[in-house]
Amino acid sequence: MTEDEYNDLKKRWKGDIVPYIRPTPDWSGWSNTYLFSGQEFLSPSPRRYVQFRVLLKSDSPDVAPTLKGLKLNYTDSFLNGALGQVTPNEAQVGQPENFTYVLQPDFKSGDKGFNRLRLNTPSQAAAESVVIRVSGAEVEPASLELLPDSLVVELPQLIRRQEVEIDLQVNVFANPYLFSAFVGHTDEMEFWQQVDPAGRAATTVFLPEVPASESLLDKVSIAPKVLTPNGDGIGDHAEIRFAVLKADAPVAVDIYALDGRQVGSLAGGRSSDGYLVYTWNGADDEGRRVPPGIYVCRIQIDAQAAVQNLAQIINVAY
Repeated sequence: MTEDEYNDLKKRWKGDIVPYIRPTPDWSGWSNTYLFSGQEFLSPSPRRYVQFRVLLKSDSPDVAPTLKGLKLNYTDSFLNGALGQVTPNEAQVGQPENFTYVLQPDFKSGDKGFNRLRLNTPSQAAAESVVIRVSGAEVEPASLELLPDSLVVELPQLIRRQEVEIDLQVNVFANPYLFSAFVGHTDEMEFWQQVDPAGRAATTVFLPEVPASESLLDKVSIAPKVLTPNGDGIGDHAEIRFAVLKADAPVAVDIYALDGRQVGSLAGGRSSDGYLVYTWNGADDEGRRVPPGIYVCRIQIDAQAAVQNLAQIINVAY
């Protein structure tokens, strides 16, 4: 409705005029979905304005979701901006790869600067591989925390205009994978300022072999092949390791006897190196040791496109 059309309306038909800031081309796209309360800001910053889009969903037709509040905590930015770049931009699935992340601050007068840096990683970085340089000179971090999905560095000095480089070795499984980085300050531990890519795909790593692969499973291994669960500490557990490609879908790992009878369902999860790891101790779901013999380990992925299964043999001997 135009302003003239609104003015021509009868008074009882006119609603309140609510100011609205229309996004222009210099606005960023919508961020990724926020997964939990208190999550750091995922859009480019610092910025003067911000828009929120909230989608309310319910699994039950009898229950309507309600949004009771939305709160944004903010502080003065540490920098006017920061740009990041990672090299190389290609890797092999699940193979240890050495990367270098370069952060270039955009410092303006009055900026506080930063002395903390967080880099999200596809797996836990190998401790011996992490090297930090400021303006090309290697430095010893005040602290370094290595987590399965990130590393957090406290630098020994305040960074304003100096370029910061981080060398690290990790395994990549997702294609593409975005190395997201954030800067912070020890005076405001709860706040992180996002680092923007220096260019299109500047912080993205691609796995060229993944698009051509028809399988959702890769790098499947079982060790040992012969399980001897007799309590002597040798061969008491079989470890099933694998990588999932092109899907973020439920995974089920089950053990079957050769007659098709299901013996047990295994529990597992993602290890620090990024692989999915499940273990079997030679017992069924009731906790009883299975008889010696040949068993089948079936890995099943229930993806949207299809259900995919892979079977491997495990021998049990006493």
